Amino acid sequence: MKILFARRGYSSSGGAERYLARLVRGLHAKTIETTLLTDGAWPNDQWPGDHRISLEAHSPAAFASAVEKERSKHPDALLFSFERIPCADVFRAGDGVHTAYLNRQAGEGNPLATLFRGIRRHHRETCALENQLFTKNNHLHVICNSKMVASELRSFFNFPEKRITTIYNGFTPKPWDARERTEARKTVRSQLGIPPDAPLILFVGSGWKRKGAETLASAFRQITSQDAHLLSLIHI
Repeated sequence: MKILFARRGYSSSGGAERYLARLVRGLHAKTIETTLLTDGAWPNDQWPGDHRISLEAHSPAAFASAVEKERSKHPDALLFSFERIPCADVFRAGDGVHTAYLNRQAGEGNPLATLFRGIRRHHRETCALENQLFTKNNHLHVICNSKMVASELRSFFNFPEKRITTIYNGFTPKPWDARERTEARKTVRSQLGIPPDAPLILFVGSGWKRKGAETLASAFRQITSQDAHLLSLIHI
């Protein structure tokens, strides 16, 4: 069996990149041939699969077109995409439904910002590709990582529920005993100058705008506790 993976761009701290690398290592153990279709951003030494094909593309639409052309050379392969590629067999909606995201942004009540988002090439192309992917592809299966994204697929595109699978992001926590937990808590709070009993809210993740960091900050300002702390954790 052969699987083509489509992923545009690369971030060393990106969740999609980590997910894909783990998935490919698992498939490699099953002797499944894997090929990455990328725009050249993914470093050669960071791809654990069998092959890596760099495509010339500088926009979402150009990348989708290049992937479709390359895919035609591999008729027996399955196309698993992390991008909105209309001919994909499987799409992982790791960054949600873009149309729903823009709709939420428009609801913030800033007409000028909404206008600029509407005319930006990236947003226009992404929404057009999304519409093709979810309304014209009758064999597509979508993997979501939350019930919210699955719900948006159904409400915005009337996408069949039977072709949606929700798989939450995996996480293997370190086993902590009570003593280790107490010591780690004391150490971190001491390093950051946070009192031992102060309420602490932790925000983890990149893509702050899309993941609601502004909403969290707004809500935090409403907290009556004077010694509450809001901490954002990012990967550098």
